[in-house]
Amino acid sequence: MKILSKFLTVILFLISPLISDTIIFNDGQMLIGALIKITKEHPYDPKTGAEQEVLFKVEKYNLNMVPKNFVINKSDDNVFMFDVNSIYKIEDEYGMLIFSSNKKLASSTGIRKVNPETGNTLEIVPTNLIIKKNEKINEIYQGSEISLYFYNPVFGSRAIPTRILEEVKYQGIGVDSGSQKYFVKTNAGAFEIANIRKVEYITDRENRAIEGFLIYGGISLAAGGLLMLTDSGANTANGGPGILGALLVIASPFAGFYGAMENWSVSAKKGFDIYKGAWEFDIDSMVRNVKSAEQN
Repeated sequence: MKILSKFLTVILFLISPLISDTIIFNDGQMLIGALIKITKEHPYDPKTGAEQEVLFKVEKYNLNMVPKNFVINKSDDNVFMFDVNSIYKIEDEYGMLIFSSNKKLASSTGIRKVNPETGNTLEIVPTNLIIKKNEKINEIYQGSEISLYFYNPVFGSRAIPTRILEEVKYQGIGVDSGSQKYFVKTNAGAFEIANIRKVEYITDRENRAIEGFLIYGGISLAAGGLLMLTDSGANTANGGPGILGALLVIASPFAGFYGAMENWSVSAKKGFDIYKGAWEFDIDSMVRNVKSAEQN
């Protein structure tokens, strides 16, 4: 059942247009895919003709929907690059705003209910997640996949208390209208910064399905073969360990398939422990960056 569940998860991920992000361009065209990164602003690049870019992955079945007139670069794995100025907004699978080049839209879409018990609202600050340690600064882009580790259990996307929220999409910093406390906003909810003890973000993903198939299948095959070799025919006929060995050999392709599913997309992560004297959230810089952008 667990193998079947993994298989169905992969199939749904590949074919469902609901589990995705959406770019809406300035001319009204829409593109469904996965936001990889929004780069930092930089001096004008003559190669791309842009000062800030969006990297967006599109699955093969949806390539005919890519507006070629807005593409400024493309990689071999169907990751397209767009100038942020050609984009009206980017939304996640829940319809939440991830990014907008329209400053009025970006500043007006941040009011969200965050605490049903108090009725307070959460103003979302559209900013990269900035953490610092002394003079060192690390910046995690909006739209990045992050994992959060908590001191006290929180309710994740499945409404089950958890101390770890893995691989959710970072959307911005939230400010509670009543308490003025700060939150990290993700597509799975908003979580108080004071309760976060560690942040990880995905720097890369690798497909290690073949490696997983060989390792899991090989272990089952080798173990089964050893049991069969050490068992005499008489013991096997009487239900000895050779029977188990034979079953392991027969099951080795299925074990390999499970290993392939487990290693379909292996993420490389970079983590930061959050506490005073180590890494800390740089709230001042994040808020200051947004105010500066609004003034410009």
